[in-house]
Amino acid sequence: MRRAHRTTLSGHALVHNIGLGDALTAGAAVAEIRGGVESAARRAIEVAGPIVKRVKSWSELHRELARQHIFYQAKGSGAVLVLDGVMVKASTFREAGRSKLEKRFGPFEPAFSTPANHGNANVGNEDAVRPAPGIDENSFAVSCKRKQAAVIAHHEYRTIYAPFAFAPMLMAAVAGGAPRAAPSARDIAKELGRPKPKRTPVARVSAPGLHPKSLLTHYETALQADCYRIIAERSGAPSSHRDLVGAATGPDRLFQITPRPMTGVAAAWPELETAAGAPCSLFLQPVSTTRHHVVLSGLAHDDLAHVRTRHAPALVLESADHRYEVVLTSEKLGLPYEAAAVAAAAKQLREFYSAERGRYGLRIRKDGVRREGREREAEPSPAYAQIVDGAGTLCSFLKSIIKKWIITFINRLGLGAGSRLGRGWPSDGEPEPENAPVYWAHRADILAHWEGRWPDASRVDSLIARRMQTNGHAEAAVANVITACAPAVERLRRYDWIAYGRRAAAHAFHDTEDTCWAFDRCTTMRWRELEEDVKARAVARKIASPPPIDVVIPPWPGGEMDTGKARRAAPAAQGAANGRGGGYER
Repeated sequence: MRRAHRTTLSGHALVHNIGLGDALTAGAAVAEIRGGVESAARRAIEVAGPIVKRVKSWSELHRELARQHIFYQAKGSGAVLVLDGVMVKASTFREAGRSKLEKRFGPFEPAFSTPANHGNANVGNEDAVRPAPGIDENSFAVSCKRKQAAVIAHHEYRTIYAPFAFAPMLMAAVAGGAPRAAPSARDIAKELGRPKPKRTPVARVSAPGLHPKSLLTHYETALQADCYRIIAERSGAPSSHRDLVGAATGPDRLFQITPRPMTGVAAAWPELETAAGAPCSLFLQPVSTTRHHVVLSGLAHDDLAHVRTRHAPALVLESADHRYEVVLTSEKLGLPYEAAAVAAAAKQLREFYSAERGRYGLRIRKDGVRREGREREAEPSPAYAQIVDGAGTLCSFLKSIIKKWIITFINRLGLGAGSRLGRGWPSDGEPEPENAPVYWAHRADILAHWEGRWPDASRVDSLIARRMQTNGHAEAAVANVITACAPAVERLRRYDWIAYGRRAAAHAFHDTEDTCWAFDRCTTMRWRELEEDVKARAVARKIASPPPIDVVIPPWPGGEMDTGKARRAAPAAQGAANGRGGGYER
């Protein structure tokens, strides 16, 4: 997906989000709240939308819409929907656009007969004025009465003072001004003490229920995730030219269904298949707040048997090329370094079982791709992976591996104020600043509780500066400690560390509304306790360390100076004095 994003400037296809995107416009939503009356745009989506999806010809479309007092008319190069005398764009419901319907039904065909009064609002339809879904019934009834009274009063005013219509200012001076309009639905609800009208999304056709034997149901049962992302990868058509490595295929195109529950995935699935086309491969990514999912791809039959001896797979799929994909699940523990431990455990298992890492997750389908040259025949098209096992059990062995890696990271990097997580070795001859232990303690605490991708070093420094600013440190002191300690952290090479420290401190002291502060999940009380622990440890270290003792070394015999040469020569001199010729006694 990163490669696809980088190719946007070269004209390649972008990643598209497939989903149900029809919604009320801002004007229609505000009109419903203020007026309390259902908007024509809502009827276009809720009433005309299902009809447009169901019909199969222009004549059937006009006939079915006319039963609901809706008329489909061409206007310019597009079309409009006439609902209760109000015209709205046909593309208010995307599938009702003229271009899309002409692709389905052919050239536009107008209705054979249209009532003469279709352009007059509220004619022939007693239920033309309908309450908006978000308004109270009593408030709507009072609002209708107030509006009717306001219309009558305004009509009487215009009739009585018709002779003064040529001079509005004279009419206002004589009659005292026109009657006021009816209050809005929100004002009426406030006056009656009823709930105010609320914005209500359009009612969609109920999502198709998952068939008990469908693949999606089995995935949901086995993985038990909160949301799922579906990615379709389609290879481009073969090109006439070859690139530097000799490949004869065009660029890949990616389509995705953004993370949503499995019912939402089932609802958007037809649109994904239409957009992706064929050939394409489909990948499934589970997103869960309570479970870890580790995918082992490309396993042979013997490797699968080896995995089953130690693990309890939640899902096992067999692809068309007789390769297996295994999903191991474990509940989340909520411990420090857990995300890094899961990544390390997954890498360890892939290396041990000679497995591969999927490009976008679990591959559930692989279509054949046409090849050039002698192999012109396509591979078997849509080849869905067969579910071998979908018990959905938790793997206790995976949980134990994750725990071991967590312990390894804690022993290696530490946990708390004394941690050296990400701490570089101090430079020779340059003493650390006074607040350096505080800097390293905050850095260890931030990274130990980090969730998600490993953060950039500059972001961590900004979070440290914000913590120190909250604990009462001055901006200059924070800038100095970051300038002194930041070069010891492994990062991209920088040269002007003084400007870097000032910029990080200014970001924390002045940009208080930045959204990046949400990455620090610890409370301010934890920040204060951390610094108090660092200071207490420093005081305890000074008290526990004994005072230096001056040791006086007596001179060696012969009165020579206490040097290394004298000490080496002393045994020889003693041996010569004893009559042994300066040698050692055998």
